[in-house]
Amino acid sequence: MTIVIIEAQVPSEKWDALMKAFKSGIDSLKLFPIAEVFLIQSRAEPTLWQIISAWYSWEDLTKARRNGSLPGEMIFALVGAKPVTTDFDVMAHAQKSLEDPRQDKSGFNDTWGQKNI
Repeated sequence: MTIVIIEAQVPSEKWDALMKAFKSGIDSLKLFPIAEVFLIQSRAEPTLWQIISAWYSWEDLTKARRNGSLPGEMIFALVGAKPVTTDFDVMAHAQKSLEDPRQDKSGFNDTWGQKNI
């Protein structure tokens, strides 16, 4: 498994547009061999955002790169942000459960603006 972290500075006036771009991109992510994807925002530096994706393999990621930009890079580009991408190999993994009971059935957990749910 490979983790890709795509990071960008997004000014506050673009946050809603970023959320909409991410939500719109959810369906296109199904076309990629990605196990999970997260859009996260730094608590310490709120203009710092990351899209974190877990790819099934390095080979899958390499093939996707040969075909163009990664989905997270495109999402940030849609709001005018300049992303920086870093790849990581997963060396160990532990998972508590496969499904959070608070998550809606659409596959999108919209906790925008909510803290400590």
